[in-house]
Amino acid sequence: AEEREQQTLELLYLTGMGSAELFIGKLVGGALVSSCELMALAPVLAVPFLSGGRSFDLFLATVACLPTVFVLVLAAGSLASALCKQEGTALVISGVILGALSLALPLPYNLGFWLTGTAPFAKSWLVLSPALGPWMVARNFAGFSVSDFWAWTVVTWAWTAAGLALAAVTL
Repeated sequence: AEEREQQTLELLYLTGMGSAELFIGKLVGGALVSSCELMALAPVLAVPFLSGGRSFDLFLATVACLPTVFVLVLAAGSLASALCKQEGTALVISGVILGALSLALPLPYNLGFWLTGTAPFAKSWLVLSPALGPWMVARNFAGFSVSDFWAWTVVTWAWTAAGLALAAVTL
């Protein structure tokens, strides 16, 4: 979006860089710059596990959850940036994309449960929501199994791949 706003996207094409090279270069550059903080958290995550405060399953889930959410947000930002011409609009659109994906299933599930006392569909469908993994890690898998977390991880990586593919096609 920044390249479009400053009208430098055409200059990048003049260098002989193809669309795929431009997309992958911008994606990898953004991932490297923004993953520094994620890598700094890795040693801190091991402290509660090593001190005996958390189970090994929860430790593994935490270690898998952070990069999974990171690449999902990166994919949503890339898609929004490919769709929009201004950075501010891209930021709002990426928030809308993430919010729609995250709330599309939990909102009707919880509303149905709170209003009628029974869930409108099986709880296993909630693994399609990107918000479930961090919720499970924060709540120590409350009401879910460890296999539900790993199913969520696979589904979220599929959402990420779909978002990146759509961003690449759009760009």
